[in-house]
Amino acid sequence: MSTKKKIHVVDDFVETCATAFRDSGGRVTETRLSVVRCLSNSEVPLTAKEIFDRLEKKIKIDQVSIYRILEAMLALGLVHQVFPGGGFVPCHHTSCDLTHHILTRCTACNAIEEIHVPVEKVEPLVTFLKSKKKFYPDEHYIQLNGLCEGCKER
Repeated sequence: MSTKKKIHVVDDFVETCATAFRDSGGRVTETRLSVVRCLSNSEVPLTAKEIFDRLEKKIKIDQVSIYRILEAMLALGLVHQVFPGGGFVPCHHTSCDLTHHILTRCTACNAIEEIHVPVEKVEPLVTFLKSKKKFYPDEHYIQLNGLCEGCKER
């Protein structure tokens, strides 16, 4: 991704988060925006501890505040938590209103990609889960682990 495009994506995500914080009755603080920028600038999922390590020399912040900010962002649908490590990545499909996404995670390099999945592709799975397994999904994303193209070719 070019630097110019990356800056645009970061700026868009910061503005999306600021709007979501305000709309939910929350404050838009420099601490919150620092966490948002930290996540948006990262190429890999970050845990609260990793965010703390990246920010502690730049701003006055404690780990409890980072956990609270991440919880708020998760509740607002602004981030996804990636497993098994539990790190967080920005949700760049916040305007999709709970349409389905797949997060692909490369098990070799830990690269994450968020992919919008057309409803007609996911609906058969959701219908199967509801009718045959009596399970009613309420999350709007699925995580698949595997190898990215670059790691597969190595």
